[in-house]
Amino acid sequence: MSHAAARDESGVAVLLGRRPMFGPDLETTAYRLIYAGAPEPGGAERMTAEIVVRAMVDFGIERICEDKPAVITFPRPFLVGDLPMPVPRHKVVVRVAPDVEPDVEVVRGLAAMKEAGFRIALSSPPLGPLAGEMKAGAYLVEIPVAGRTLDEVRASVESVGDLRTVAIGVESFTQLGDLKQLGFSHFAGDFLGKPRLLKTRRPSSGRLATLELLRLVHDPDVTIPQLEAVISRDATLGYRLLRWVNSAACGLPRRIDSVQQALVLLGLQKLRALVSMVALASLTDEPKELLTLSLTRARCCELIARRTGADSPDVYFTVGLFSLLDALFGMSMDAILERVPLSERVARALTSGDNAEGRMLAVVGAQERGDFAQVARLGSDPHAVSLTWVESIEWASAAGREMR
Repeated sequence: MSHAAARDESGVAVLLGRRPMFGPDLETTAYRLIYAGAPEPGGAERMTAEIVVRAMVDFGIERICEDKPAVITFPRPFLVGDLPMPVPRHKVVVRVAPDVEPDVEVVRGLAAMKEAGFRIALSSPPLGPLAGEMKAGAYLVEIPVAGRTLDEVRASVESVGDLRTVAIGVESFTQLGDLKQLGFSHFAGDFLGKPRLLKTRRPSSGRLATLELLRLVHDPDVTIPQLEAVISRDATLGYRLLRWVNSAACGLPRRIDSVQQALVLLGLQKLRALVSMVALASLTDEPKELLTLSLTRARCCELIARRTGADSPDVYFTVGLFSLLDALFGMSMDAILERVPLSERVARALTSGDNAEGRMLAVVGAQERGDFAQVARLGSDPHAVSLTWVESIEWASAAGREMR
């Protein structure tokens, strides 16, 4: 899709992000979409009915959410029936925009949408004289938890009765455990990308084996025959690697039948990245979303590097791929870097972040959060980054399927 395609009739570029929602077992249950018009020179962002339609038509829900429901924020004109809903009811949860004031028109509109089969999400527990009617039309309600005590959160949960509840702003796994006890059905926040540090026990043998593999693969003195031997002695790794390099997502011009062929055709740096990717995919006891996020970051960093003429795009891929190693292994990044001899460029990007690769990772992180103004402040084109990010999600989903 060309960059011009994702613009509304006034020429405003549409920006899109997504944030996952999780169930109690950390399975991904839905994606909340974040969208806006491109930041204007003063940094302000527009969110209009036209942008909602353009985002849905040009990006497409399936590209972004696969088989998961999309939680989409709609402004008042859609909720009261002034504008038709631009999306099928079975693919979305309609989130009431936070600035919509409950009134009789809104209550009637939500009731009609519920009758038509739409699921309604409230962006906060309803208050005021129409609170009962708003709850009657809702499927779930969001409850902010950041900076609040458990007693305050408990009171909010109790105020909405039997409605499904989403804890918004979960910041750690410790907080997640406390919130589960309050009966939340869904959780959203930055907790997944933070490590569950293993202070009292060593990482599992499987994780230690994967770390050892990464150490061998990224040893600066490793030779191609040594790398071939490392891969070949692990039958599962070799099988998954060959399956991946022969997949459509990898895009090689001809079939590869051996690890040696892959080494010759891809080169050492590219193969290091691919072996690392396949190795991380073997950590099946972690939430699937962690691997998807790692792959999305890797591909997005690589594509932006290629399209902006940056040196060594494969290094950018590795930075994105390894940006969640601490969360995947339950160890601090410093502890991991003591075990895995990554290049100075990669290690610096993952720690201080004060090089080109680290700044690219910051751009992709801002895109993930839907902080489009920050993408611009970091010197990147928010529209181009948003489109590349959606493309990277598709690639990451395909890659994840190939490596299972």
